Amino acid sequence: MVYEKKKLVMNSLLRVEIQGLARQLAGLAAKDRYARNIPRLELSEALMEVTACMPVYRTYIRSLDVPPAARDAINQAFTGAQAKRSELSRPCLDFLRDVLTLTNPPHIGAEQREERLAFVMRWQQFTGPIVAKGFEDTALYVYYPLSSLNEVGGNPEASRVISREEFYDFVRERQHRWPHALNATTTHDTKRSEDLRARVNVLSEIPEEWGAKIAAWAKEHAAHKQMIDGLYVPDANEEYLIYQTLVGMWPSNSGDMPFIARRLQEYVIKALREATIHTRWIKPNEAHERTVSRFIELILSSGTARQFLLEIAEFQRRVTWCGMINSLGQVLLKITSPGTPDFYQGSELWDLHLVDPDNRQPVDFAERCDALSAAADDSGNPDIAFELMQRWSDGQIKMHVTRKALRYRLQYPELFTEGEFVPLITQGVRTQNIISILRHNGRDHAVTVVPRWLAHTYAPDQKLPSVDFWAGTALLLPEFAPESWINVFTSERIDTHPAGKSRTLAIAEVLKCFPVALLVPAASALGV
Repeated sequence: MVYEKKKLVMNSLLRVEIQGLARQLAGLAAKDRYARNIPRLELSEALMEVTACMPVYRTYIRSLDVPPAARDAINQAFTGAQAKRSELSRPCLDFLRDVLTLTNPPHIGAEQREERLAFVMRWQQFTGPIVAKGFEDTALYVYYPLSSLNEVGGNPEASRVISREEFYDFVRERQHRWPHALNATTTHDTKRSEDLRARVNVLSEIPEEWGAKIAAWAKEHAAHKQMIDGLYVPDANEEYLIYQTLVGMWPSNSGDMPFIARRLQEYVIKALREATIHTRWIKPNEAHERTVSRFIELILSSGTARQFLLEIAEFQRRVTWCGMINSLGQVLLKITSPGTPDFYQGSELWDLHLVDPDNRQPVDFAERCDALSAAADDSGNPDIAFELMQRWSDGQIKMHVTRKALRYRLQYPELFTEGEFVPLITQGVRTQNIISILRHNGRDHAVTVVPRWLAHTYAPDQKLPSVDFWAGTALLLPEFAPESWINVFTSERIDTHPAGKSRTLAIAEVLKCFPVALLVPAASALGV
């Protein structure tokens, strides 16, 4: 699909630019005695095929010395182009490969080499926009098994689980190569905000239930569709995007439904135009767009969809609760993992926005200032965590986690900028439901504990997993770790238990009162 959408972009939005490159390539061929007879049309087609098969946004060739990574990417593109267009002649492909990799056989003079370099540098300027428009702004609006994966630079294939060990390896690599790079979870250009993605991720934990809901809702709403040009509108793929998006942006207050409906309508129309299947920006299919907007209005109207609103509200209880825990774990890992934590304006509380223009709405800074002012008096008060849990939907629990973790990071900067990253071993029944890391620098320590994959293991009733749920699950600490810890979010003291030469932390004690934990040595907790 990405290949097809890149071709679409080159034949429409960037057609003039591609034609200019093709003319420049033909000029290079005319000066090469071994390539001058290659038809210009074939050169143009070969250039488009290789460009469409590029596995990266762009290469970075700046001189006649081609970096190995650039050469590998270009060779990979040629392999793909040959597989898709076997009728392209060998002389044509060989010439184009020599040009793009600056191989420059002996018969190529110095002036021709500089001309080829100029061509490659110009070509590199367009491969990035072709990927951006073909992949980010088109394919990601067509293919979305799990829409939370459809992110800039991401991979929408939901074909496998990323193991905990792969995550640890990824973080170690970042610490080794880019120790101060931004840990960013939302930017101006994300397709979905960080908390919306964390919520949609929950659907991957309950695929059978989610599939049954989709089938039931499609049947329930079939009467709201209209036939246009022999096809029901919205089609099945468009309807699936509507349901996924609705799950992600579902409001905590049902009174927000008219506002949610308008936001959803505006987003879906943009998505349909980006997909370029039934409508597009340069030639809108107004009948199709009106019908889809009407469908959204009908399924969210208390007069025509009362049963659906009750069903999705009930379904959302578990999804939003587990999504909340995902979000808190995400922001905590962002702060305590190697790198520089980045916070996009508006994400201090829950951020459930979609791509622009939805994420360009004004930020309520007054609300955030009030929340911070109230939080200024919570130091050392263990009741604060309980109160935040009771009203978690207002987002102040996220600000609490952010504020407390950043405060400790500020007090011990070397621990988080230079400290060792140590994944902790989890033992017991719920081993797969915990991610935990230790940051260690001399006598300074911090342990992050984040639960995961809770949706299919218990049914929440506005409360945390019970002590029985975590019973028998523990973290194995290294020998040098302190014996007593404080959870900075709750001010609870948690003591370790002996286990041979090491000691353990019982998860039932660590997560007894709060969804996530940042444990610091009891001796270091003063003022956190």
